Formats: sequence, structure tokens, C-alpha cells
Amino acid sequence: MICVANSNAKRTAVIGLGRIFAKYQTGLTQSQTINVVALLDQNENPPSRNLVKEIPFYNDWQKMIDETKPQLIVISTPPKSHYYWIKKAFDAGIDVIVEKPMVTEIGQIDELYLDAKNNARLLCTAYHWQTGEEVAFFNERFHPSLISEIEIKIFDPYSDNGTSVKDDRIALEGCWFDSGVNALSLIKTWLPFDSFCIKDHDVKFADNVGLPIYSRVVLEIDGIKVIVTIDWTQNASSKVSYIKYDNRQIIINHSEQKITDGEKTFCFNSMDRLTRHYFNFFTRKNFQTNYDETKRIHTILCAVRDAYEINHS
Repeated sequence: MICVANSNAKRTAVIGLGRIFAKYQTGLTQSQTINVVALLDQNENPPSRNLVKEIPFYNDWQKMIDETKPQLIVISTPPKSHYYWIKKAFDAGIDVIVEKPMVTEIGQIDELYLDAKNNARLLCTAYHWQTGEEVAFFNERFHPSLISEIEIKIFDPYSDNGTSVKDDRIALEGCWFDSGVNALSLIKTWLPFDSFCIKDHDVKFADNVGLPIYSRVVLEIDGIKVIVTIDWTQNASSKVSYIKYDNRQIIINHSEQKITDGEKTFCFNSMDRLTRHYFNFFTRKNFQTNYDETKRIHTILCAVRDAYEINHS
């Protein structure tokens, strides 16, 4: 059940009841700034519909707006639809929190954030990797100036045969766009992203769609070597960061929510990983428009995507 104790919380509608919505629930329930009054999905029976039968459910945008009058929209739809829904929310005078990636085309970012600024609207992109307990611990304990190299390895079981993307994962836009934004948002907590270059990239495309199913990207960001490997072909689920730090290696196992620093291990797994991420995100007291962060993250994200698409064509 989604409920809220604070009567001053914003009346909120959630758009998109896919699988990730199940991970939102605990955070939305405990939020003091969000009161979910409506749910909208263009499908009649989306995956998470049965989780929240007590909240009014709509297929029609205007009917939802007229009947529930939300002040805030949380967008959790496929990435290509984000621009459309942000525009509709702004046209209705409504603030926006949008799941990462914010948009799929870099030129849309300036337009939407300028729209938000001119109309005094909130436009906050949700980077859930930044809110992990292990990430917060690392950022409190370790100083980014001592990082000399970063390698992130991400595995997701989004292929049944190792060559094709599962039908229900095609809307994610491929392994790089789906998970590259997670890796970059994490690195953005350590580096300013004042400069970057793509040193190398190796990409394998799925047989059934023209989207990457494996990518290994070597970047230089602010003079630091960064390697990001994302693999959907191994039927595995694992997210691990390897940090060269002060002449030693620190391992951040995001999947197990723990950090290994030599013989020391720090564990933070009191809650399912994604549930914890979104709990931490939604229970923030104040959401802020994050234009600069989003522009810098998506600039690299889209530059890598454009580079491998040119080579693929």
C-alpha cells in the first residue's frame, strides 16, 4: 500500500507501471514529500498494476489530470517516451521526476531544462546508483582526488540465448544506454566531467534488434582512465566497481552492497539493492533540478552511443 503521513506532500502521479515500479513502492510509502494519488499506464494490465489496487489507475492522461490534479509526475516509462511525457507534464504546469536516462537525444536536454527554468518547474532526473548505501559510504570515507583508475563491470540477464535481447527488454535501448548511464552517474559523484575522450569501444549487436548486447568502452574522464563493460550475454546479474585508490584496489560490489578494502569488508545489505536505492531517493526531503549533472552525464552517454552507431552503420 502507498500512503503518506505528511499532508503537505505533493499530489503525485506515477506514469509507467513496469517492473521497476515494484522497487519504488517502499520509498514512495515512506516519502514525506510525495503522496501518490494516481497511476497511469497505456497498457490495460501492466506488470505492477496489482501491487497498488487502492490507487486510482488510468489509461487516459487528461482524465487523470482532471480528476486527481497532480502537482508532480514521476515518469517510469521506456526512455524514448520520456521527452513526450515531460512535455505533457510541463504543458499542464506539473513538476517532473524522470527515471534515467532522461532522454535519448542530447539536444532535448537544453530544451527541456530551459522550459523548466522559464516556467519555474522542477525537472529532476533520478540516478538510482548514486543513492546506494555502499556508494554513500565510499563517498564519505574516501577522497576522489586519490582515484587513479576506475573499472566498472555490469552484467544483466537480458538475453535467453546470448545473442538476442529479450522482447521485454528491447525498450531499454540496449546495454550501453540502459546501464552506461548508471556507471556514468556513479563516476560523476567522483569526477567533475570537465573533459572526456573515447579511447576505445568494442560493441556486439543483438541478432534480433540493432541494439548493443555487449559493450566495453574505454574513456578518459578528467585525465582518469575509465573502463565500463556491460554484458547481457552471460545470463548473469552482477554490478561491481574496481577503484585504483592511493596505490591499492578498492572493490565496490553494488549487487551485494559491500566494499572490500584490503582485508576490511563493509556490508550494507539490509534491504534489496534496488529497493534501497529508490527508498533513499524518494525519501529525500527536497528534490532539485539537476541540469548540469544531467547534461554532463548524457553528453558522454550519447557520444559513446553515436560512436558505436556510426561504426555499426
